Amino acid sequence: MSAQKTWSRSTKRMVVKAAFGLFLLSVAPLPTSSQCRPDVYNANEVLRYAVQWGFIRIGTVEIRQQCVDPERNTHLLTMLVRSADNLPFIDIRFENRSIHLPHRHGLVHETIITGADTSEYRYDPIRGEFLTEDREEGVVVRRDTVKSDGPMFDALGLFMIARCFSGAAFDTTLKTLLEHRVYETDLCSTGEVEQVEVDAFSVERSAVIVKGHAKWVGRSYGGMTGEITGWISNDMRAIPLKAKVAIFLGFIVLELESYSRDSGTLPPSVTLNDPLTAHPAEGEKP
Repeated sequence: MSAQKTWSRSTKRMVVKAAFGLFLLSVAPLPTSSQCRPDVYNANEVLRYAVQWGFIRIGTVEIRQQCVDPERNTHLLTMLVRSADNLPFIDIRFENRSIHLPHRHGLVHETIITGADTSEYRYDPIRGEFLTEDREEGVVVRRDTVKSDGPMFDALGLFMIARCFSGAAFDTTLKTLLEHRVYETDLCSTGEVEQVEVDAFSVERSAVIVKGHAKWVGRSYGGMTGEITGWISNDMRAIPLKAKVAIFLGFIVLELESYSRDSGTLPPSVTLNDPLTAHPAEGEKP
């Protein structure tokens, strides 16, 4: 196995667990359905984030929604992660796909793709367990099962739960399935709001502040301490605007730089090898 591939895999996990754990806002027990933001799932939504360490841009994250089964209201969420082109010795390009049923909270099916390597997690409702599998260049290198005694979440599932219930105050712990193991994520929100400015919009937005500790981040991933703060727009769309995570040498910050939805059609699909271009939206800076 090459050193570059090993680095890419470990960094991939760091970005998934740490960068997007920043937005996690989970509820166990969940707030009532009446407290759920009604306009979170949208088949044409595209969110794009700049990832910064201090003044250095280290990458870009894009999240897309697509309704793949209107009758069952089934949504496919896709997260594309790329390192910045000017970073020496680092070339990170991977894709995270996750199936979501808005009426059922919890992980159903997740696939993480890095080049020719994949990791897959699929829930078996009959057995009440997750079937997990890792492949390297098409060859199975690990298969396992993880017993489920309640809802579990992947990064994108937590991301959407955060949006759905960002209008409710809570203090909770949620089970998170990563790398064939079950971890815990502690999160809380008092409903405190503040004004936030991001590149995606021309005016400041009112945002709910969420804080927590992702126990699955740990200090082994780039010196990350697991302490997180996120800002989610205080409206029916509950757009994650910004997030900050503490690391050994300061903070990593994600900031929304492009936002699009309700256009009727998705913007042209971005591949892992194409340059990332902006998709203008209402209220977005040109």
